[in-house]
Amino acid sequence: MKPGSFSVIIPAYNEAGQIEACLDSIRAGDAGDLLAEIIVVDNGSTDATVVLARGHGATVIENTSGKRLTISRLRNLGAARASGEVLAFLDADMLVPKEWLPSAREYFDGTFRGALGFVETIPDDAGWVGKTWGNYVYLRPARATRVDYLTGRDLMVHRQVFEQVGGFAEGLETDEDKEFTFRVVSAGFPALIAPTPLVVHLGYERSLGEFIRKEYWRQNSTLQLASRMRYSLRSLRHPLLSLWYLAGLALLMVSLALCAPFLLLAGGGVQLLPTVAITLRKPGRRGAPPRFLLRYFVLCLIRWNVAGLALAAQLVRRLSPKAGAGRR
Repeated sequence: MKPGSFSVIIPAYNEAGQIEACLDSIRAGDAGDLLAEIIVVDNGSTDATVVLARGHGATVIENTSGKRLTISRLRNLGAARASGEVLAFLDADMLVPKEWLPSAREYFDGTFRGALGFVETIPDDAGWVGKTWGNYVYLRPARATRVDYLTGRDLMVHRQVFEQVGGFAEGLETDEDKEFTFRVVSAGFPALIAPTPLVVHLGYERSLGEFIRKEYWRQNSTLQLASRMRYSLRSLRHPLLSLWYLAGLALLMVSLALCAPFLLLAGGGVQLLPTVAITLRKPGRRGAPPRFLLRYFVLCLIRWNVAGLALAAQLVRRLSPKAGAGRR
């Protein structure tokens, strides 16, 4: 292990269009003594990802099993090969500024032992969906703040902490970063979100359809996550809120079928009240402009209804004998 150094670990699958820019941005911020290595863990890409990564000086671990691995497994494979004191997990669709590694060293050079992430933003030419849902500038705190969730696409953690908590849960298809952060915090280590420097996420949602598809996929492991966390109140927050919206959606459908105005009002209230609260509590509290708040409200309403449908699908899979037999 190289004291004070960073190993950047990048899981990748068919990232030929973005990985060069990602690797170049990392190299630009290395003062010569910060970067132990860049490790790209390829998940069986069929494009030029591996060739481009090697051409930019990255160590490449290839998945040649013929079967796609979970992103948790890819990150753990990279961590096992890494030699740095700090493991920096970054997705291939991220761009980091020159200050990324020097700023991180200011935390890890002291007594800090835990996990660290930086606030994200999106390119200026993004569409309205990306600018609304992917622009975390309106949510960033004034200073480094403790949180219980850091996104895996931009997460640093001290190697000792990573090894102590056992790395990422390889059985989770999604929510693996949330579950990992929960274990870091539960073990008594801090998880911090730093407001600067901003990192750029190129994998933002480019259309409403892409937003819906991604949200359905993201919300598809919430019950599995809750089970791993022994159904703690924190782990049940997303499933319960999803259930709330699912109930509201059911009320709206029944009201339309029965032409019942009272049920229509009840279903609308179930849908709108928490959406208003979430909108005002998040970007509204940060002083976002009214147009942004309106767009955020619309996407939030859509997101939680999609989450409700994803929850229903999870429940069907769990209760279906055929699905259970198929999983075995």
